[in-house]
Amino acid sequence: MESLYLPESSYTPEVNFNIEEKKFVISGKSLPPDALDFYEPILNWVEKFFNSDQVPIDMALEFKLDYYNTASSKQIAKLFLLIRDSLAKDLVTIWWYYYEDDYDMLDSGQQYEKLIGLNFKYIVLED
Repeated sequence: MESLYLPESSYTPEVNFNIEEKKFVISGKSLPPDALDFYEPILNWVEKFFNSDQVPIDMALEFKLDYYNTASSKQIAKLFLLIRDSLAKDLVTIWWYYYEDDYDMLDSGQQYEKLIGLNFKYIVLED
């Protein structure tokens, strides 16, 4: 299986799922005009990867989003559900980054954690 890389744009986050470097990061803003279309290859990749034997032990999936819209939040929830329902769910920790004064982003991560049940760690970014 190959790594997945999508460059950041004005409306979409950078997606860097690098298998060789064991680096799995989504960062930036997520405001795609068509969230279903943008997230489809990501969700397909996640479903295949997390049900393979390539998932490293103690894997961290990092979310460093500055902002995301409602359509993106639904796709992010789907991504978390795919991981929760995968063979590797116990190997994965979600690292949820947020700025110290961004209580909405912190709350969003906590809501995902509560609703989906994956292991989350919260990392505060300084402005």
